[in-house]
Amino acid sequence: NTIFLFSRWSFDKKSLKKRETTGVTEDYWVQQLNTALRRIDALTVPDGGVPGIFLDSMYDNEDATELQQFTAYHTEFFQKLDQFQDFPCQDSSAVKAEIDELKAE
Repeated sequence: NTIFLFSRWSFDKKSLKKRETTGVTEDYWVQQLNTALRRIDALTVPDGGVPGIFLDSMYDNEDATELQQFTAYHTEFFQKLDQFQDFPCQDSSAVKAEIDELKAE
């Protein structure tokens, strides 16, 4: 249950042009991070890799491109979260109580 979340990924014209020129795009970063994860023996990277979401929390809501990109990635983020399988999780207090109980036995 992992997603790379890139914040402050601007979609203004200047940023888009710079990324187009340098090739440092969304796909580039997701590929780079997945390649790095696959080099770690203790990790299992899912088929297709870990997805990436690119949000600009400082987007200009009067700029149609920035608003569209924010909305699209925001929607995709929650769709991906809904696809994850639930897993049991406890906070540290609950875990400590269980450990204390086991020690008492």
